[in-house]
Amino acid sequence: MAEPSSRVVRYVSTQGYKPRRAPVTVEDRDACALYAAVEKDATARHEPIPTALGALEKMLHRAGNVDGEGDGCGVLLDIPRKIWGEEIRGGGHASHLALDPLFAVGHIFLPRKGAATEDTKERARDIMGRFGLRLLAEREGVVDSSALGPTAREEEPIFWQVGGLVGEPKLCFEIIIALEQELDVHVASFSTDTCVYKVMGAPQVLGKYFPDLQDRRAETAAITACAIAQAQWGDT
Repeated sequence: MAEPSSRVVRYVSTQGYKPRRAPVTVEDRDACALYAAVEKDATARHEPIPTALGALEKMLHRAGNVDGEGDGCGVLLDIPRKIWGEEIRGGGHASHLALDPLFAVGHIFLPRKGAATEDTKERARDIMGRFGLRLLAEREGVVDSSALGPTAREEEPIFWQVGGLVGEPKLCFEIIIALEQELDVHVASFSTDTCVYKVMGAPQVLGKYFPDLQDRRAETAAITACAIAQAQWGDT
């Protein structure tokens, strides 16, 4: 009598799956996908960015999935100074200021609902000025909302980017603390070296939502990417 054949189930790394059993502990819910790379010659290039995004997509099985939407993912990379150089020049300043070691960039999420956005931004400028930041350029809404799923679009904040000169790099941390303590905002990053792009969605959404990541002027010598479970827009 022949033995019954066993059916082999093959999983695909680029597809999200529900767990076969409910997580028992908090540790069991740990399902992050992580990727990091550094250019050996320390030269900033655009290529590490699409490579990191592609790597995240291949690890979708390690990320959270709710109603067909990813819980959240993001990348940390060098400040795209070529992009900011043009933004600064458009504001009437010398573009080379974007190369200054004291040039800082902040990525701030502002609430879209139930808030006076312009008032919040004005108060934020006052706070940043209190720490000596000289604002040179601002960018708002440089995103493609059509890339988001229904849930993420419903909760989508306003993406506000600021760039300017700060007295010393350590003040960036003080600015983050002050902004989040005094205002209803979330600061994804504020630094003289790096910036963070993150979204409530699956890895394939990240590159589409932020045009900066597709812009060849965006270059980095090092990059870290992460797709996480059970995230919100304001989570790190």
